[in-house]
Amino acid sequence: MNIKKIYLVYFILLELIVLFPGYASVISAGVILLNLLIGLSRKREADIAIVSSFLLPGEVFPMVSLLMLLFLKKITHMRASAPRVKKLNGFALSFVVCCSLLNALRYHTEINLFFYLIYLTAIMITAAFSFDILNVSVMLESMKQFIVIEFIVTVTIILKYSTVTPGDIFHGSMSSAHWFANWLIVVLILLLFHDASQNETGFSLKKLKQNKWYIFLAMIMLYLADAKSLIVALVAGILGYIIFEHKKRTTKYSFAIYMLSFYIGVFFIMLILYWAPVRSYIQAHSELMSTYLYMDGWNGKFNYIRGTFLNELNGIKFFTGYGLGQYGSRIANLFAYDVMWRADNGINNLIAAVFAPHHIPEYVKYIEFYDEYFVSQIGWRSAVLSYPFNSFTALIAETGVIGVILTAGVANSYVRNSYCKIIAYYFLAATFFDLYFDNYPCAALIILILTNTLISHGRNAKTVKTVKEGS
Repeated sequence: MNIKKIYLVYFILLELIVLFPGYASVISAGVILLNLLIGLSRKREADIAIVSSFLLPGEVFPMVSLLMLLFLKKITHMRASAPRVKKLNGFALSFVVCCSLLNALRYHTEINLFFYLIYLTAIMITAAFSFDILNVSVMLESMKQFIVIEFIVTVTIILKYSTVTPGDIFHGSMSSAHWFANWLIVVLILLLFHDASQNETGFSLKKLKQNKWYIFLAMIMLYLADAKSLIVALVAGILGYIIFEHKKRTTKYSFAIYMLSFYIGVFFIMLILYWAPVRSYIQAHSELMSTYLYMDGWNGKFNYIRGTFLNELNGIKFFTGYGLGQYGSRIANLFAYDVMWRADNGINNLIAAVFAPHHIPEYVKYIEFYDEYFVSQIGWRSAVLSYPFNSFTALIAETGVIGVILTAGVANSYVRNSYCKIIAYYFLAATFFDLYFDNYPCAALIILILTNTLISHGRNAKTVKTVKEGS
């Protein structure tokens, strides 16, 4: 099939998802079928199908489409082996799972751990199958085309709802404005900082001029999605990249140091914000900050982070955490449906219909205020600042300090040889605001970019050998 015709079919299907949301599942299944047919063709168009997977609504459809296509690619298009971090991965996972199992047996929450391991397996398969499997140039070009498609979809949303007020309705063909904004920021980073032909990351006016119209459309959609927190994360990621990847200071452990510094920094900020003189000063000079930091019902995120760091992580839990799926992750929330509000979607209802609620008391105290009334009032407050959930806190709450250190080491092994490190620096900052790692499309997109720039096409054999030896 002609590439232009392929994009036209994608446009029609993604447009139909927005126009007829009641049939989104059927239409998404049609996109997956199209992706399968393209994937079986074994041509470069299969890379377009892989990129399109992230634009499907929900989490199940992107997961099915991407894993299916990566599997087809892997068995028909074998390339260089992934960096050898198997020992580190195996040790880290074994330790965390053992600690998690002991805690799950104590609280009778084994089902939480089981479901989290299913999700983690999907992430690990994605990482293993993604490595150097895409043509980076084709991937970038397809993302440009999908920016145009998503902009037309966004115009359709404007016409459908007769508004240009930024908000949650501007989620493109996806089911979440924040997931959509994450996709847009990843594409913007690639357009602004990654040069596939030169295999390097670095901002230049040349890239800005070459991609100015795509960047312009992406920024309009990012504004409408109203994901201010992700823009803050992007700025923080760029600053982190500048500080930790400076040529005179960078080491092969730069990203691990950045990640650990991030956690230590937040810990001390929590101490400072609740220090009596600082608290008194903020309450006297900033009503807005005081509201989100100290007022009950509004300070959910900061109360949750501070309480977890300073109160709940005591004794052995400081080192091992409460276990995967037990405290803070999306799996923990799915099984706590009896004490907190749950969205009316397939996954939540399936869990509630089939499984009994499971949760640990240390976590309940931070989420029980998140009820139907709170959600109904979310329009009057900042959801990102007032609700507690975020992958940043979930990681340390569920795996402890040892888990954070091990995770930093595993993540560093993927990031250190990548030519798009800014992606990882941005994403770590983003996890402070929401459960982005716990959402497969968001996490898988980051993995796909990192692994496919580890050994970029066109690099000489000497560099490839260096990457393998450095692993």
